[in-house]
Amino acid sequence: MAPPVPTNVITGFLNAGKTTAIRHLLARHRPPAERWAVLINEFGDVSIDAAMLSDQLHDKGQGTTQYGQDTNAGSYSESAPGSGDEQEAVTIAELPGGCLCCTLGIPFRTAITRLLRDSKPARLIIEPTGFGHPAKIIDQLRNFEQQGAIELRATITLVDPRRLKEPKAAQHSAFIDQAQIADILICNKSDLIGNDDRARFEHWSRSLYPPKQIIAETEQGRISANWLDCPTGRTRAALSSPGLYNKGVEIGHKGVTGHHGHYRDDGESRIAKSSADHGEQQPSAADSQAQAPDPQPGQPLRLQNDSYYPASCGWIFHRGDIFDRQLLTQALEQLRDCDRVKGVIRTGNDWLQVNTSPDGTDLKATAWRGESRLEVIADDYKLGWDKIEQLLLQAITQTDQS
Repeated sequence: MAPPVPTNVITGFLNAGKTTAIRHLLARHRPPAERWAVLINEFGDVSIDAAMLSDQLHDKGQGTTQYGQDTNAGSYSESAPGSGDEQEAVTIAELPGGCLCCTLGIPFRTAITRLLRDSKPARLIIEPTGFGHPAKIIDQLRNFEQQGAIELRATITLVDPRRLKEPKAAQHSAFIDQAQIADILICNKSDLIGNDDRARFEHWSRSLYPPKQIIAETEQGRISANWLDCPTGRTRAALSSPGLYNKGVEIGHKGVTGHHGHYRDDGESRIAKSSADHGEQQPSAADSQAQAPDPQPGQPLRLQNDSYYPASCGWIFHRGDIFDRQLLTQALEQLRDCDRVKGVIRTGNDWLQVNTSPDGTDLKATAWRGESRLEVIADDYKLGWDKIEQLLLQAITQTDQS
């Protein structure tokens, strides 16, 4: 019988640096002879984080296996592995279209079971969405642990300390739960903060109970591999049980569920198959990508979900659509007030990894060579999805038909 797989949950609020931290671990700290598996929970329906992690693996010449979830059918599709040494591969699996704490059940158990069975990893890392409540995920993982399939190790939570002075973030129940459940609490982005932010984080982090095993500071997600093997605390629990919050504190958790609230009362999930027919109401966002036609030049596949709070919208463009870098940057600068803007975009002969936040727009070279794709998450998208799509389409200057 195979030994249990060491398993870590790496969590943190939106834009805390979770994906960057996992990229760092894969690039710098994965032993060459070990296969690791990563399960990513995308809040929206367009996969961005998995593409960014795949980019890291292609840079290192490693093979990858990716699973895409069809939540409606409860099945998975597997792409062909890369050309790297299979003994050195990293497997990336995705659960898109919501947060794990809302979609736990058969899809989650199936993803974990397949990862363990097919990849036989030496380590499993789980990255929940920034709006996820990790306590429920850990409860599910303990079922696997009781069966001897995994061994839970430390839960690592990354925090951008500047969010502590933003009530919208600091009073969000997911933010509080992520800090509460952490075994190791990391002050990330330390290169971007001032003394006041650092002092605020230190005071806040040391006020948390139970105390953390480790409270540390880092930048650009450079977390220590040694932290992965720290034990998990068995007595930690989330604070989001009904009745523990004052009503004014549960920002973003007031939807139709009555207590968890990643849902909106005022909208329904909607898929726009292209810019020509994006107003058509569809029955399900989760399985839309598999059912929709391929993107056409200048007519991206649009996956929009207004059922969750905050709302999300993603675009998958035709492989030949080429963006003008200056026009793209100008469009992205108008989205700095959104909660998250991430993507991989083709500009001329170059491909760029895009990340827009209140700090500005960060463009980095990427090894990704699929189709351009972008996802926007926002609870107050003043421009509207149609206007954002128009800005993106205006940045496309040519189409490569080859």
